[in-house]
Parts: sequence; structure tokens; C-alpha cells
Amino acid sequence: LTLSIARQNSAILAINGDGYSSQKLGPMVRNGVWYRDSYNRGTDLCVLYRNGELKTYAADSVSLETLEQSDVYQIWTGGPRLLDDEGKPLTKINSERILDSHSARTAIGYYEPGHYCFVVVDGSQNANSKGATLPQLAELFGALGCKQAYVLSGGNSSVMATQNSIINTNPDGGRTVSDILYLCEPGMDAGETP
Repeated sequence: LTLSIARQNSAILAINGDGYSSQKLGPMVRNGVWYRDSYNRGTDLCVLYRNGELKTYAADSVSLETLEQSDVYQIWTGGPRLLDDEGKPLTKINSERILDSHSARTAIGYYEPGHYCFVVVDGSQNANSKGATLPQLAELFGALGCKQAYVLSGGNSSVMATQNSIINTNPDGGRTVSDILYLCEPGMDAGETP
């Protein structure tokens, strides 16, 4: 669960990741280590570089060789990008999923190195929310002034938490996840307490 992993890593704030364990293709880099160097054609990518820059790539617009020669720190392949290269909401989002369906969503946005935006939209677990469509999420990130935005795993995986509690409405804590994105004190290693 997102909360359990957040606690293990003394997270100040955490969201679920892209669910890499359910994906068999696509490059996978975690903390600078390449675990998989395959390419999944037709899939948008989100790359965090060691300098703190986050960049999304439209499907098939960057080669695996280019990524391997870059100072890549993380690569996510869970969902589509939401903004174009100028930070405007995409009018055509690369997703096989039904774009008009309202669902719980998790996404990351980017302003500048070291400045990110975590967004979790509640779904049916919250009586006051009907979820969001991908175009609605794109509009939100555009309105927030993000330069890049990318969808992570959603549905019952959508959880935002601190090391103490879940912030959004997800009564059962969400489904078991393989990874999270989190913020912690500089220099903290997994398991240390601030």
C-alpha cells in the first residue's frame, strides 16, 4: 500500500506510482538503475533526470539509445502525458482507455527542477467526487501552470499520503502498489527517521 511504503521511507508526501510490476514492456529506471531496457512502441514516457528536470515524451519521440546516454534517474511508463511541449493541455491524449470516463486519477506535474505538483482525484470512494476524465486532468494541470504532466496508475490505486495517514478519500487504503513517488528530507535514506 502507498501508506506502508511512505512510512518505510519517512515520506513527507507520497502518491502511488505507475504500477511497473503489471507492465512487461517499456524502459524502467528507478533511482538511476536500469532494470529494463526494452521499448514499448506507442507509449508516452515520463523521465526524471538527476538534475531535477522532468520531461514527458510523446510516444516514439525519443529513442532508447538517447535515454541510455542521458543522466536518467526515473522513468515512468504508466500513462499518457497531458500537456504539450509548451505546457498547454493536449487536445488529443494518447490513451487506449476511454477518455470521457470519470475515474480516480493520480498524476505528476512539473514546474522547474525540484518543483513538482502531485494531484490525486478521488473517484467513487468519495460521495462528493465523480472522478475526472483525462481531458479534465489536462485542463487542471494547464491551469496550475505546469510545464509537463503525466498520468500514473489510477482507480483504486489513487492514494496521496504522508507517513502518518492517507490524505484523500480511500477507506481501504487503496490496492497494493509496487511503487510510489514521494518527497522526503534531503539526504534521507529508506528507513531513517528525520
